[in-house]
Amino acid sequence: MMCISMNAQLKTLSPEVFNQWKTISQTQISNDGKKVVYETSGDDADPSIFLYDVDKNVDKKFDFASGSKFSEDGKILIY
Repeated sequence: MMCISMNAQLKTLSPEVFNQWKTISQTQISNDGKKVVYETSGDDADPSIFLYDVDKNVDKKFDFASGSKFSEDGKILIY
């Protein structure tokens, strides 16, 4: 039997904390299923694109970018 204390302090959701949250949008999967792209944005941040390689389990971030789209063969990401 294991006992864990649940007395940890919880953060209060204030406007300052809420404004740090990012929104995920524009999610796409390449036609070959090997890559996923999504965009993040927030009140206090410029938009960014993340390109996830499924085979390598790696994210690549492109700062100050938005409006992404895969080519038909999924080998090129246009933004």
